[in-house]
Amino acid sequence: MRPLIPNAPGAPGPRLRSRAAGGGDCARRVKRWTRQLLGLDEGAVVSVAELRCSDPGCPDLETVIGVPNPGGSWRTLRVAKTVCRVRRTDIARLLG
Repeated sequence: MRPLIPNAPGAPGPRLRSRAAGGGDCARRVKRWTRQLLGLDEGAVVSVAELRCSDPGCPDLETVIGVPNPGGSWRTLRVAKTVCRVRRTDIARLLG
């Protein structure tokens, strides 16, 4: 079982972030692929989190990728897999 840490204070929803062993390496890989697919610089901000969800219809664990837009909003991509199971093709499919 992976240890869970609650969302930041004031964050919405019943979601909890999960810390998986080796998840840091997987998250770095997902960030790198996202930057490459979007043509972003290596230093561009990309957020990757593995979330646990108890809402109906929501996968038990999902990976959420966030990329800031120039206007201040965030583009959010959701992959219904743990961060270590996300593949480059999953991200490319979401970016269409």
